[in-house]
Amino acid sequence: MMLFISACTLNSSNTFTGPDICTQNSSIAKDNCYYDNLVCSKINNTQIRDSCVVELAKQKQDIKVCNLVTTDQAKGSCQESMAESKNDHALCKDISNTYWQDNCHFNLALNNHRDVYCALITNSEQKTQCYNKIATATGNELICKFISGVEREGCIYKVSTTTSNLNGCKDLQDTLNQDACILKVAQATNSSETCNQVKYHDLKRRCNELVAENLQKKKA
Repeated sequence: MMLFISACTLNSSNTFTGPDICTQNSSIAKDNCYYDNLVCSKINNTQIRDSCVVELAKQKQDIKVCNLVTTDQAKGSCQESMAESKNDHALCKDISNTYWQDNCHFNLALNNHRDVYCALITNSEQKTQCYNKIATATGNELICKFISGVEREGCIYKVSTTTSNLNGCKDLQDTLNQDACILKVAQATNSSETCNQVKYHDLKRRCNELVAENLQKKKA
C-alpha cells in the first residue's frame, strides 16, 4: 500500500527542473525543503508529506490529489479546502472526517448565506453559530428561530436592533429584552411613538428622553 501511495504521489508532485537543491540537507531539513518546493513524493516524514499533498492539491485545484493523503484528519482538511476553493457544497458529503465535514458545511453556508447548510452540521455549538452569523449577515431575524434558548434571544435582539426591526423585538420571549430592543429601535429611528410600546415605565421615560435628545441635536 505504501508503494502505491508513493507511486501516485510521484505522478502528482512538482519536480525540479534543475539540480535537486534539497539533497544537501539532511533528515527533517531535507523534508522541509521538499515541502517548500511541493516535491511531495520525496518526503519521508508522513505528516510533512501529507501537509505537502494538501498544499499541492490547492495549487493544482484538483480534489483527486487529496486521495493521496494518508491520514483521515489531513485528508478531510484537504477536501474541505477544495470545497471552499471551488465553492462546491456537494463536495462536503464526501468528507468522512466529521470535524472537517462540519467545517465544510459551516464555511460554505457562511460564504453563500445558505442557512440550509447549517442544518447539516452535527456539532450543536457550531450549528448555532452558523445560524447566528447568517442571520446577522443577512439581517433576517427569522433564521434565529432555528436556534434555541438564550442564544435564540441574543440572535433576535442583535438582528432586530441592527435592522431597526420592531416586529423582531416583539418576537423576544423576555419582556425586559423586548423593551430594551424597542428602545434601541426607537432611538435609531427617533420615534417617540415607538417608545410608547415599551412596557416598563422607567424604560419608556428613558426612551422618550433619548429620542428628544436626538431630535434636539438635529435641530442644533
